[in-house]
Amino acid sequence: MISRLFANPVIQELPLLMAGVPTQEMMGTERTYLVLDTNIVLEIFYWCDARVQDLMHELSSGALCALVSIETLAELADVLMRTPFNCNAEQTQELLKCYLALSCQASVAADACAVRCKDVDDQKFLDLAARYACPLITRDKHLLKVAKKMRRFGVRVTTPEGL
Repeated sequence: MISRLFANPVIQELPLLMAGVPTQEMMGTERTYLVLDTNIVLEIFYWCDARVQDLMHELSSGALCALVSIETLAELADVLMRTPFNCNAEQTQELLKCYLALSCQASVAADACAVRCKDVDDQKFLDLAARYACPLITRDKHLLKVAKKMRRFGVRVTTPEGL
């Protein structure tokens, strides 16, 4: 799957898109950070789902800042360009830019978290949240299932409504 992802021209351009995005270290400790899984990002920026409008408001005001990695953005770009979304490269880049405007870059080593997710494609979200000990916002049943185990690492895995 990784080779398929990085063969995508939009994904190849992610480092350029991320170049102007501040890092978590640059943003400092006065912000509250969180990790959004792909479905939550889609609810906010693609579907404009009313259930996540409070979360969008908090991100827009700067009270919250979404941590992103090249891996989480690659998954988002890949999903946007598949059925049922079928976004073209320009539409995908535009949505990514909107998301990045409310985000900061974070780096994380693969397998940074001792807790393993049943869905290996979701592991990147656990690793990122564990690295920065911040909330992980999701509706994914595999991620929600490990919520109790993630508390040991200072990570609260919850839905947007539970935030």
